[in-house]
Amino acid sequence: MIFNTKIIIGRRVETRSGEAIGKVASFDIELETGHLHVMHVKHGGLVAGLVSEELLVPASAILEITKECVVIADGIVKERVLAALRVDSSRTPSASGAAMREQV
Repeated sequence: MIFNTKIIIGRRVETRSGEAIGKVASFDIELETGHLHVMHVKHGGLVAGLVSEELLVPASAILEITKECVVIADGIVKERVLAALRVDSSRTPSASGAAMREQV
């Protein structure tokens, strides 16, 4: 099956277990091979509240592209959200650190 970019952009993305993730915003193609490298997914639902940027889904986590949706591995969203939360928390000073600075 051949897909045009107009057909894939905006296509619904869900996990293998059926959890709605969002919609395809764009994708990156490796010039040397012509293979899909990463799919950029604009979040919807709970994921949008947890991560402010697009979810980057590596080609290895894309299980199927159908006429209705793109199916990705179940664990990919959890991994990406947890990684984003670790980055955000490392940028934010802890409350105890802020309190200590106020006491000094």
